[in-house]
Amino acid sequence: MSKKKYMPKLLEEFREIYKDPNNLKDFLSYYASLVNFVEKHPKYFTEEIKNAWGLSQLMTINPEEYIVSDPDVSLKEEKYGLGTIDFGSADSLAMSISSTLWDMVTIYSGKDCPITPEMELRYIKNVLDVGSENILLECSQCGWVEEPTGKEYNGPFGIFFPANKKDLQGIGITQNDDQKNK
Repeated sequence: MSKKKYMPKLLEEFREIYKDPNNLKDFLSYYASLVNFVEKHPKYFTEEIKNAWGLSQLMTINPEEYIVSDPDVSLKEEKYGLGTIDFGSADSLAMSISSTLWDMVTIYSGKDCPITPEMELRYIKNVLDVGSENILLECSQCGWVEEPTGKEYNGPFGIFFPANKKDLQGIGITQNDDQKNK
């Protein structure tokens, strides 16, 4: 059988997340429920799909250290939003789950993207395969990346993770993590 034939079952199970009030009681529970759902379905959420949407990174962080105090997600509205979409593929579902997870852990810089001015740059951690990392700012819309000084960043590029308060404090940036999307 093709993967398409199983999508209704996958979507039905996905919607079950939103029927259980324990999954939406707080951001940590919601984060865990989405990660557990992806982990439970490796047939659909292959390494390729998880890597394409940054889920691999989001699934390895400790959400207790990353979830911001006031994410741009409404737990009361999620069951009417993400929980009702009829996704056509596991890829599009993975993209939406990734976006929601990012919304829960993103610390915004307060600076608009120079390419997409209505988008605020978010802090990310660029982890290089040589064991080093640096903090950068990224536009989630267009992919613009710059250094905290405002200079365009041209590499080297590694794997992007969200940056948390501790990461920012490590480079001398004190940031209020409860800024909202514009």
